[in-house]
Amino acid sequence: MSEDQTVQEAWVLTTNLFLDNQMTRVIYLEGEFRGLVQGYLSVTAYCHRLKALSDALGDVHTPVSDQTLVLNCLRSLNPRFSDITTIVTMQNPLSSFAHVRSLLTLRETQLANSKSVGNQTTLYGRAPSYGSGNSGNNHVLDRGDGNRSGNNYGGGHHGGNRNGSSN
Repeated sequence: MSEDQTVQEAWVLTTNLFLDNQMTRVIYLEGEFRGLVQGYLSVTAYCHRLKALSDALGDVHTPVSDQTLVLNCLRSLNPRFSDITTIVTMQNPLSSFAHVRSLLTLRETQLANSKSVGNQTTLYGRAPSYGSGNSGNNHVLDRGDGNRSGNNYGGGHHGGNRNGSSN
């Protein structure tokens, strides 16, 4: 700024600097907005990034409608959310972006919880690798003289002969 420059002149200069690159910014922002894919991002991070890009496009006088935001969000979702995509696209009128984000967040929580419950069920239903029998890493060798020697590579039961003494 020069000393004799008015506030309005400074504002016009600043605005022109910003708008000089407006079309270039639009091209790059649109490309990023349309090319964004959820991949392994959480629903929250993915939706936040989409909304930030949408807002940035609005800042350069290229607003994104809520419908376009919803459709772009659904198009680039991780395939594990295909059920939500089907439900939302069947609605008339199309749900708002805020509602779709809420549905996706709920579904993400459900999927994470069902995976957690499935892992717990697997742990409860699995036979232990110690105790009697030859399961897991318990290897019992029959030496041919009626005695058995145990090699426990996985921990737990320590083998020995039939009298219970260890080798």
